[in-house]
Amino acid sequence: MAGEQTLCHRLPGAKAEAVVPGPGEYVYTIFHTAEASLAYDLIVEVDEQLDPCMDDRWEPNDDPFMPPILPQGVVTRLKACGMDADWFEFTVLGAQGFALGILFDPLLGDLDLTLWDGAGAQVLQYGDGNPGALFLQYQSAGTTTYLLKIQGDAFSVAPYDIVYFSN
Repeated sequence: MAGEQTLCHRLPGAKAEAVVPGPGEYVYTIFHTAEASLAYDLIVEVDEQLDPCMDDRWEPNDDPFMPPILPQGVVTRLKACGMDADWFEFTVLGAQGFALGILFDPLLGDLDLTLWDGAGAQVLQYGDGNPGALFLQYQSAGTTTYLLKIQGDAFSVAPYDIVYFSN
């Protein structure tokens, strides 16, 4: 459970507000000690500024052991947070080429892209002061499952998109 709060106000018409630091399950206990019934409105506001680096829909993908399968096309609304690496897996069938890239705002963080082949050998790495778009074209020698790692620097809170197409 992400949190528990008790809201208690003794004055009629008092306003109770709750601000939560991000998505999660919260329990609010509202009680009234008077004999008359109580009508109230509860407004809960999620403030992303308190926790700007919430997980994206692909989590958990923080290690190379069970990465999600990367579909062909454009995958949007991903987020790199600090030193939290995002891992993806894709398979290229036969000896064919593929194009792979990431798009991001370099003002929000510097991202690195690293690619490994099915044997665990690092194929290539891009990063360090990149302009906000990293793209590569690669020719697979045969059917191979690749691992893709996207990682930000220690201060990144960078939304990004992945572009992946194979011939």
